[in-house]
Amino acid sequence: MRSARAAGLVAAFACLAVIDAATPAAAQMAAAAAAMRGEPDRVLDYQVDWGPLKLAEVSFRVSDDDGAVVLDLQGESKGLAAMVADFKVEQKVVYGTDGMRRFESLGSFDARTSRRVVRWDSEAAAPVVTIDASADDGPRTPIPAAELTPTVDPAFPLIDALRRVGEGGDCSSRYRVFDGERRFNIIIEDEGDDVLEGDRDWTYAGPARRCRLRFQRVGGFLVESDAPVQAEENEYDRTVWLARLPDGMAPVRLRVSWPLGYATGRIDLR
Repeated sequence: MRSARAAGLVAAFACLAVIDAATPAAAQMAAAAAAMRGEPDRVLDYQVDWGPLKLAEVSFRVSDDDGAVVLDLQGESKGLAAMVADFKVEQKVVYGTDGMRRFESLGSFDARTSRRVVRWDSEAAAPVVTIDASADDGPRTPIPAAELTPTVDPAFPLIDALRRVGEGGDCSSRYRVFDGERRFNIIIEDEGDDVLEGDRDWTYAGPARRCRLRFQRVGGFLVESDAPVQAEENEYDRTVWLARLPDGMAPVRLRVSWPLGYATGRIDLR
C-alpha cells in the first residue's frame, strides 16, 4: 500500500464553476499535447521530497514521431522512499494524427511488476486493454460499460490545463479518466494567480496559476481496501502550480498531502 501511494506521487505528473463536459475530440487532444512540445523535443525534470528528504525523481519528455505527439514519463524512488518501498514507473502516451490514442504503463513495486496498454481507436469505441503482467492484489470494484466511453488517458487533464492557462483561460474542468485498470474522474478547480517562493535554488520562483485537483473513484479499485482508502483520499490536498517558462507552459510545483504531512514535487531547472 505504501509503495502504491508513493508511486501515485510520480503518476500525478503524468499523472489534473466545474465543467462536466464530454471528452474532447481527438484533434483537440492532439493539439493540447502539441502545445507542450518543443523543437525537436522538450524534457522536464522534477525532484519529489518530503521536507528535506528526497522521495523520487521524475523526468517528462514531449517529442514528435512522424506527426504524432509522444509523451514519456519515467520516475523512480530515491532516498527515503527507496528504503521503505522501491518502485519504478514508466508511462507513454501517443496522440496520433489519425485520432488514435495509446497509453502504456510499466511499473515495478518491490517484487511485483505490472504492464498494460490501453488503445482508443475512435471517440465512440470503448478502449482496448492489453495486460502483459499484473500486480493485482485481489478483486476490484466493477466498472459499468457506460463509464468507459468517452474517456481520456491519465496525462491529459494536466496537459489540457496547461493549454487552457497558456491561452489566457483558467484550469477549471472535469475529466473522465481510464488507465486500463481504474476508472476515475479528475476535477480541476482554478484558484487564481499565485507567486511561488524559491525554496530551492534550482527550482522555479515567480508568478504561477494555482489549481486544485480532486479525485473521484468510479470503478476498478481493490475491493477490500476501497472504503477506508477512499475516505482517506477525500481528505488529501492535491495542488499543482502552472507557469510559463522560456520554452513554454509547464507544471512547476505539485503538493500532495499524505498521512505524514506533505510531499512536494518541484521542477528542476539546473
